[in-house]
Amino acid sequence: MFNTGKGGKVYLGIVDSGMVRGLQLTTYQQDHVTGSLDDLMSRYKPPVKKHRYRLKFVPVVDPKCSEEEIIKQCSYDASDNLDQTDMTERMKPHIFRSHRYCWCDKDGVAQFNCGVMTQDYVIEIDILPWNSKDPRNQDSGCGSLINLHPLHEDEEGSVYFRRQASLVKYSMSEICELTRQEARESLEEEVNRLKREIIAKEEL
Repeated sequence: MFNTGKGGKVYLGIVDSGMVRGLQLTTYQQDHVTGSLDDLMSRYKPPVKKHRYRLKFVPVVDPKCSEEEIIKQCSYDASDNLDQTDMTERMKPHIFRSHRYCWCDKDGVAQFNCGVMTQDYVIEIDILPWNSKDPRNQDSGCGSLINLHPLHEDEEGSVYFRRQASLVKYSMSEICELTRQEARESLEEEVNRLKREIIAKEEL
């Protein structure tokens, strides 16, 4: 989605059929997901800047609930009820890039064993479309004139594009051809814009 420049959304907690399952997440585990996503984005080359994506935890509610109950669940923030001990615990570093369980997962299991019910959430990752005019993107785009969106390589140096419901790895020649096409389209759009601007001034 980043490499197309068009953005998109990724949902975790929704199965292929479209049914909402949700993921049980404590406040600490939500922090883990946030940190893990930031860590992942930092490993691309070039790294993906934080302003180009957003993360949201959407509560899963029972459709039988009243409107008041739904509003209450959606506006509830468990972090508001954390005491000083909880806040100190929240500052502990999480374990990323490992097959081992993090301390927050063990804490979640302990809460479950004690009968504490954890809210289900759908994780929504919003990939924002490339904005060439955003000042934060001026030093990371391609080209000084049209500032095309950058292409991000994974840790193995591969570049992937989202195509329909799958990821496709592009070769260097395919990337070059795609870049030429996008540059041509962007330049044509800019030329047409300038033409319209000139015509508008001549009509004054």
